[in-house]
Amino acid sequence: MRILQCWLTMFKVGDLVRYESSEEKGVYRLGHVTDVMPEVNEGWDMYEVICSDPYERGWFMDVELKVINESR
Repeated sequence: MRILQCWLTMFKVGDLVRYESSEEKGVYRLGHVTDVMPEVNEGWDMYEVICSDPYERGWFMDVELKVINESR
C-alpha cells in the first residue's frame, strides 16, 4: 500500500494541475499546487490548489488531480 501511495503522490508546489470545479460538476479548471499537507486523510496527502480565473481555492487528494505541467 505504501509503495502505491508513493507512486501516486508525485505533485509538488508550483505544478500546474487540472481538477473538477467544486462549484460546477463536470467543469474542469486549471490551477497551481500551492501547499502540501502530508498524510492527513487516512494516510493520503492533500494538495491545496488555487485557480485564478475564476478565483477558486481548495484542498484535493492526488486522485482528484492531473498534472498538466510540472514545476522545475
